[in-house]
Amino acid sequence: MSNSGALIPHQPASWAEVRDLLGDADCAWADIDGWHETTCPDAPPPGCTHLWAWDESASWLLRPDGYGFMLVELRMSSADSRPASGVSVRYEIDHTILMPDGQDGIVQPSSNRFVVVRVVGVESLSFVRGEARESSKRS
Repeated sequence: MSNSGALIPHQPASWAEVRDLLGDADCAWADIDGWHETTCPDAPPPGCTHLWAWDESASWLLRPDGYGFMLVELRMSSADSRPASGVSVRYEIDHTILMPDGQDGIVQPSSNRFVVVRVVGVESLSFVRGEARESSKRS
């Protein structure tokens, strides 16, 4: 089953702008120090290729590149599905486990359960959301 939302590109010029856009959203990423789940870090994580962020109404995908940051927001709330700067899209949600429990030598994510949000009709555009945190915010 697909849902309606809006895809909004952002072009933050600095890490301070990234932090402002993400606010208090939960974030997850892997870098040279392992797996992390917290709010947006104070500085770009060293060696990080993807950072995923989420709150109740949106998901973000951040990719640092040599010239700055590419940040895409998926506005998931139906009330916000048609912002002036975005494109209306459909998305699907799949539940997954990022890493199996009990693997020796692997840093385990704290929630271990995630939701993969795939934008329909756009090749290889997926967002990751922590399932446990998402549900705990609603209660």
